[in-house]
Amino acid sequence: MIADGFDPAKIKRLYSRPQVFFEADGVILLFTYKEAQVDYGQFTNKWSIRKAKQYIQENEANLTRIEKAYGVDKKVITAILLVETGLGASVGTRSTLNTLSTMAALADPVVRNKLWDLIPDSKKISRKKFEKKATARSKWAYAELKAFLKYTNREGFDPASIPGSFAGAVGVAQFMPSSILAYRKD
Repeated sequence: MIADGFDPAKIKRLYSRPQVFFEADGVILLFTYKEAQVDYGQFTNKWSIRKAKQYIQENEANLTRIEKAYGVDKKVITAILLVETGLGASVGTRSTLNTLSTMAALADPVVRNKLWDLIPDSKKISRKKFEKKATARSKWAYAELKAFLKYTNREGFDPASIPGSFAGAVGVAQFMPSSILAYRKD
């Protein structure tokens, strides 16, 4: 991070905080999680439709402004938020900083071996697949981590306090930090 222009003192302070740690449990999911078939029917039941209508009503002004500015129907926006986070009810529970930092650290063979050893044998993919995936993920995560730190610094947010998914997506729409930097509008 320091080699890429981040303030050395800030980085040292950030990574010496007790809430910043190696997030093995979440990152392991990236190597063991199998995408299940989503039951999209859950988003069209009466309860979900009622919640979506209520969300539109409560956020009418912002949704209308967004709809006019970008041409995306407020119902489409609401549907995306419903599917991604239950309209903000579940934005993730893992530290985005820890998740992205741990994934980025997989560039180091010692860290990769540590994570490999923590994966239960019954859930392990082949070592070759793990190495390939870990290498790709570490490069991707490092770029996302840089974007995340730029974003949190720009907005004045504490990077250690922002929850996200086990893959590092954040917010009610579950965007990756690089997408937030590239496309975010207030």
